[in-house]
Amino acid sequence: MKRESLWMLLVTRIPREEEKQKEILAAFEEAFAEDRRPDYLTLLRASFMCPRDMETRAEFYRALGDRLMEHLKKRPELASGPHGLYIGFIAEDLAKMADPGLSQAGRSLSMALRLATNPPSIRFTAEGTISLPACPVPVAEASANPEAWVALLTRQIGLWANPQLAPIRDHLAACPAGTPGDLRRRSHALLVVGAHLENARIPDWPLGCYLAATATDPTYDLPWAFLALIDPNPHSGLAAAHQALVANPKSLPGFVNRGTVLGRLGRSEEALRDFAEAARYDQDNPRLLLQCAHAALESGAIETAVQVFLFIHRAFPGVPETWFGLARLFWRAGLTDMAKRCQEKFTGLRHGNVPRELRLVGRLRVESRRGGVRVQVDQETGVTPWELGEVLTGEHRIAWEDGPVRKVMVDEGESIRVAWCEGREDVEVLEYTPEPTSWKQTQPDGTVSWVQARVVLAPYLVEDLDQMPVPGPLSGILARVPRPISPFPAEARLTVESVFRILLEEILADGILDRTEGELLRAVRDRLLIDPARFEAILAETRQRAACQVAPQAGPVDTAALYRRLYAKALEDKVLEVSERRLLETVAEALLLMPDEVAAIEASFRPGK
Repeated sequence: MKRESLWMLLVTRIPREEEKQKEILAAFEEAFAEDRRPDYLTLLRASFMCPRDMETRAEFYRALGDRLMEHLKKRPELASGPHGLYIGFIAEDLAKMADPGLSQAGRSLSMALRLATNPPSIRFTAEGTISLPACPVPVAEASANPEAWVALLTRQIGLWANPQLAPIRDHLAACPAGTPGDLRRRSHALLVVGAHLENARIPDWPLGCYLAATATDPTYDLPWAFLALIDPNPHSGLAAAHQALVANPKSLPGFVNRGTVLGRLGRSEEALRDFAEAARYDQDNPRLLLQCAHAALESGAIETAVQVFLFIHRAFPGVPETWFGLARLFWRAGLTDMAKRCQEKFTGLRHGNVPRELRLVGRLRVESRRGGVRVQVDQETGVTPWELGEVLTGEHRIAWEDGPVRKVMVDEGESIRVAWCEGREDVEVLEYTPEPTSWKQTQPDGTVSWVQARVVLAPYLVEDLDQMPVPGPLSGILARVPRPISPFPAEARLTVESVFRILLEEILADGILDRTEGELLRAVRDRLLIDPARFEAILAETRQRAACQVAPQAGPVDTAALYRRLYAKALEDKVLEVSERRLLETVAEALLLMPDEVAAIEASFRPGK
């Protein structure tokens, strides 16, 4: 296919004629075989159509899904850069289809993309449908006895019906030789089976496979990273992601998946650190950069977010999601005109193919004749005046306590004020212009100030969106984002173990572990992720020592005094290491100490204090 014809596809898209579809599939193969990356990207962009059009070309997209999976296996680097981004778009849309064949093709393609993101040196591959009974044993047993789990797997006839899985079954059935290479290969075989089962949405079995893989080779990062996202307990998932980074401190899936779990737990600032670290390693992956930018937005780092979005736009101008990210950012800032203009750009680049979750949200402000009235909007409850800054487009039900019930329609990018005025039925519904929001800014000295979004974003409020300031290099943009807080190096004087020793000494000094102290201990454990066996050993040792001492009068833990002890420990050698500073920041956050409290404690250690 000539290059002029390829570019014309961006206008005409994928035709309905079967012969022309076969010609396009052949063009995919030629571009891949000859490594013509620009032409391959053009074909991917042309294949990115709205779901309705994809359904009318089902045979083409089923065949395309198979080809893209083969290409990812042979050339995993296609998973990064704009190629990986558009493959991901196609996979996501296919996975949402009502047609079972298209839906399965989308899920399989997503899994192939996921496996190719950080490919191991030894690969098994598998596709196809499977049928398995309910898991007959608790999945936790897979970790305690991985070989028993392997034996259970090899007996599942429905799993091995696909001939592509035969090499994996044969490998698992063979007795392991016990060398590290054999264990890695065995662990990866379990990983692939788990990914295959997860892709097929089989319950329990994937979790067991990942657990068995981590037990077989704890030094292999990928099973830990996969386990992090599938573990039903987010705190256990966080610990698994941490172990991925212990196994491989530069594991991209480890950083990305730990950042994802931290985001689910509402720990947005820590999530940003992980996504930023992953972005530093892989600056040519727009999907990863988008995750970093959205993490910055969620954490309130608005300047970092806008600069990363613009960096993506300059590096990958054909990526439409950049404009959706900027639209979200300006919308949250209360700058609705900029938000709508960015969303228009996004819609144009997507050729109108915008799923509901990528539409610009609306804003809803609910009022009453007097303040403090309880009100319910859909399933959420609040008190008037109540402003919901991000509501999905569509109909919403509003019910005031002891008052009327109204249904209002919110369109994309619309701000609606709904006020209960007087009487039982007097409700006013009007559009309104929201005030720009304020954003928290933390200075290098730890002081916090609130600055209006219009002031922070002033350089980016331009008439022509193409004239936004050109961002600097990504390394400079992310320089203000601290490095991830863990794993911590063992050589630092203030270590995770020493933190827990001091913390437990303070908590158990009176011989009582009350509810508040238990929550404090859990908060620190969630952040520092100490090995459970080591924690239990320190706990037993501290309890034994506390039993031999005279218990002081019972009372709550003095968090400021505790931080003072930790800071003094860190300064014993007169040097505050970077790792010790990160550890202290994490503990201060868990202790709910305000920045000014921390600054005052640390200032008291300076000469002359």
